[in-house]
Amino acid sequence: MIFTRTPRSPGSLACPFIAGPKIIDPLLFVGRKDELRTLAARMSGVQPVSVNVVGERRIGKSSLLWQFYRTWEQRVDVPARFAVFYADFQEADPPTEDAFFQLLAKLLLARPDLPQDSQLAAALTVSPFTCQDFTAALALLAGRGLLPVFCLDEFEMLLKRKEQFGDRFLDHLRGLMDTSRLMFIVASRKPVVVYVKEQKLTSNAFNNAYLLRLGEFRDEEADELLLLPSPLAPALELEERALARKWGGRHPYLLQLAGRVLFEAKRDGKNHAWVKKEFAAQSEQLKKESLWNRPLSIKAIAQGYRSALGIMADDAERCRKILLTLVLPLLVLTGLAYALLTGKMPPKDVLDWLLKLIIGK
Repeated sequence: MIFTRTPRSPGSLACPFIAGPKIIDPLLFVGRKDELRTLAARMSGVQPVSVNVVGERRIGKSSLLWQFYRTWEQRVDVPARFAVFYADFQEADPPTEDAFFQLLAKLLLARPDLPQDSQLAAALTVSPFTCQDFTAALALLAGRGLLPVFCLDEFEMLLKRKEQFGDRFLDHLRGLMDTSRLMFIVASRKPVVVYVKEQKLTSNAFNNAYLLRLGEFRDEEADELLLLPSPLAPALELEERALARKWGGRHPYLLQLAGRVLFEAKRDGKNHAWVKKEFAAQSEQLKKESLWNRPLSIKAIAQGYRSALGIMADDAERCRKILLTLVLPLLVLTGLAYALLTGKMPPKDVLDWLLKLIIGK
């Protein structure tokens, strides 16, 4: 099969599929309507509730936060009550706790729609700037009936450095959230409480935050994405969209990637073999990460292995059967025998672990 140009896909047409970076153009952002409504509801309720957006790499957390930051005024009844800000800690990674609060102060000062009177400006520009200074500035904003909402992407960048961002820092955040004078929407691969536990910290700063787990698209969202840039004039033909759905499933990144390589093949006159090879090469790293990051269970391993070879469905099915019937049982029995013989696990724990492995829970 050779992908040829059509009247709707000239060489000069920009590719509407964004595989990798966060989606900036709201016209190219698809789906997540329920998640956006949830963020707006947690913000505009009687009392704001901070949110922890959790999801695997390239599932769309950054795009969701950015889209909410750019469109929040359309989603709440009284926009004048709020001021929403966005920061990505891969781009602006504060080295210390004081630098973190200074970053938030700079975000506040940078918004022209805030009431920038001399008292507020003075409170936000003291030097050195600490959590106590930030708290004082929040009191001034509360007096004006204004709630700052900070969308913080890649929040785990801070949590992995407990020397600078340990219990004291998290307890400061908890104190700020408990006063209802600000709200955080933080995105991380794992829940914040999990990072706190891994770092052997004791703070319960985000224990009461709303946990918004971001997963794959629903079927209708996946289909909508493949109709970009417009349902009336999609960049891909029906057969190409079906192929993209077969390869990408409902995963946002894999769908974007499949759409992009199919678009480029049609634009450049590439054949089917090139498309399949390009998609496999570009998706390899993500699929490896997804396989290793899933819970250890026969079901999860088999699904991940099959997904890793998704573009070769027949071969993947044969490999899955081999994996399930030969390799995995051998590895499981070896591990159990070692645990029992060495006394590293009592028989009851071994049985419990085996049951969890089988049912995937």
